[in-house]
Amino acid sequence: MNLGEIVPDDEPVARAVIYPTHLPAKQLSDESLLDFRGDNDPIALGEWGFAYSLSVTCLSLHASDEVHRGGLLLADNQNEARPLPMKEESAAYGHQRSYLGYYEFKTACATPSPDGKDQTVTIFWPDEPHFPAHANCCIRISADTVKRDRVNRRIRVIGLIWRALRGPTRYLYDVGQPFADVLNELPLEPMPK
Repeated sequence: MNLGEIVPDDEPVARAVIYPTHLPAKQLSDESLLDFRGDNDPIALGEWGFAYSLSVTCLSLHASDEVHRGGLLLADNQNEARPLPMKEESAAYGHQRSYLGYYEFKTACATPSPDGKDQTVTIFWPDEPHFPAHANCCIRISADTVKRDRVNRRIRVIGLIWRALRGPTRYLYDVGQPFADVLNELPLEPMPK
């Protein structure tokens, strides 16, 4: 698969869970886990006016242990780029972001609106050498939509994906690792609900 190719919508993708980013107040939420962000890259936009993207991993290209290795590296990269503030509540897990596992979904769950003014696709977007199975799940929206309509379309797609999530596939830290007991006890709720 090459950069920019559309991943078949029936192939599962994984969304990494990073603590505390995706579990504010130790509670998984659709807004934090599925935080689609504006994306002006021509690959994400295609022929559409607006795009919102979310990083995922193509499960057909990676075994579960490789997905976990990528998640651990992702947390390390985030810690290096944007260290967490030294607050009392983050001391229990070392003032660091930590990878907890992943949930999976298929892009096919995010059906387009009947009016044809949006589509959701997953675009293969490798980040060599560390994330060779990386992709972006993109919500694409027609250029003739107003901001409120774009927000509503984004919320609709997030809801469709949230209800289609499967998992989690949990990563367990070895007992000897720092903060392993705290991280292994953090709740990841089974999906679908």
